[in-house]
Amino acid sequence: MLRSLENRGTRASHELSVRGAVLFDERDLGLATELVYGILRHRSVIDFHLERLAGRPKESIDTNLLAPLRVGLYQLLYLDRIPPFAAVNESVRIAASTEKPESTGFVNAVLRRAARDRSVLQPPAAVGESSAALALCHSMPEWIVARWLRRWGARETRALLEAFGRPSRPSLWVHQETREELAREMASAGIVSEPSRFLPGSLRILRGNPARTPYFAQGKGYLQDEASQAVPLLLGAGRGERVLDLCAAPGGKSFVLASAVGPEGQVVAVDRDLSRLGVLRSNRDRLRFPWVHPVAADLQEKASPLLGLYSAILLDAPCTGTGTLGRRPEIRWRRNPRDLESLVERQLQLLERAADLLAPGGRLVYSVCSLEPEEGESIIEAFLHEHPDFALGDPGPWLPESLRHAVTEKGYFMTWPPRDNMDGFFAARLERQARAHVSP
Repeated sequence: MLRSLENRGTRASHELSVRGAVLFDERDLGLATELVYGILRHRSVIDFHLERLAGRPKESIDTNLLAPLRVGLYQLLYLDRIPPFAAVNESVRIAASTEKPESTGFVNAVLRRAARDRSVLQPPAAVGESSAALALCHSMPEWIVARWLRRWGARETRALLEAFGRPSRPSLWVHQETREELAREMASAGIVSEPSRFLPGSLRILRGNPARTPYFAQGKGYLQDEASQAVPLLLGAGRGERVLDLCAAPGGKSFVLASAVGPEGQVVAVDRDLSRLGVLRSNRDRLRFPWVHPVAADLQEKASPLLGLYSAILLDAPCTGTGTLGRRPEIRWRRNPRDLESLVERQLQLLERAADLLAPGGRLVYSVCSLEPEEGESIIEAFLHEHPDFALGDPGPWLPESLRHAVTEKGYFMTWPPRDNMDGFFAARLERQARAHVSP
């Protein structure tokens, strides 16, 4: 899984879902999950120790050996129920399966030293509040930490880094019955949950994997972060309405909208990624939402199968994902400052295209799972400057009372991971003026 995440750019959740399917014992899957997410969340600290133990920079170590070394060191550093000899021996066995089995001696020497002399595993000292010190101690790229320090200062940045260093609790959007009923049913299968503090139709999972229960297979829930569940609410979709969901796959927000419009309505779910659109279709069938219609289209291409205008459009734009670095820690090792510039250009293009498809008097929700102002406030300000027929709407009336604290003074919806214990999302509700009446 770690090699695939490094070399192929897959998602940790996808790797665990696909490769973890062969692990029938929940304890094995739990350990695999702990190892994958733990190593991603603590990689800088693990590599700090690796370089000290090996006596050389990690760039000089065979890349095929990095994964077994990190697995072994993570167990020695962070897990107390696995005997050190087991952590060492299993990593050596894994290293023996690489293209260079003769390198097992190196892996064995590094990990045995770590297991024998725990004093060499002292954590790196956080010297001051510099971006380099915070980046190392919290395993975050320095360029991201430097940005956050400039924007929020040391105290808020440290709180954010600590929030992203903790395991994320999954949330379940409840479908077909009340959350109390589903919670009782899942409890019989060993799933421990609690009601969401913010959303009346959501459960926070404390222990267990709902996706492995018959209730999940029956379409009674969908795993989705609470912030992501809240964004579609800003659209205020009504029964029987025809709604457009752009960049929709894998479908979580489409299903919240589908529940709102009902079977007499319609949700057109658009995405350009065919494989992710296939996942959306599979989820749609499991949840039994036949009025969700997947459409393959690239909105940045001139030719598009989308015809007509819509009164309600949701655009959850591709972004850096810096608001999800706790739930998706693999992202932190993939992004670089150049990504931000290219994504901002794409976000503006997509917003322009979405505006072209919005009917007069309609509303459009733009959202990103990013904490960077260039992808949020700056996009909306630039758009409104060029489109005087659009205005920023108030998201408050469309949210539960328990989430209205996330509406900023400027009128944006912004969740804050240290405060809300969910992903960091930005969203804006844009309302288009109706055409002025022209007398005959």
